Amino acid sequence: MEFTIKQSVLKEVLGFIQGVVERKSTIPVLSNILVESLGENSIRIVGTDLDVTIRCDAEAD
Repeated sequence: MEFTIKQSVLKEVLGFIQGVVERKSTIPVLSNILVESLGENSIRIVGTDLDVTIRCDAEAD
């Protein structure tokens, strides 16, 4: 998957998700984010700590 997104939009979305994604977790997968395609012009970025999950949708090309 390849996509193009404005830096300011990506920075804003990652700022929200950074609050729940832990850098040093006993479960390594929780230190990552998931990027999904929602079709032609949008993506979803997801992060979780198993208690809280944040999903952000953003326009992308």
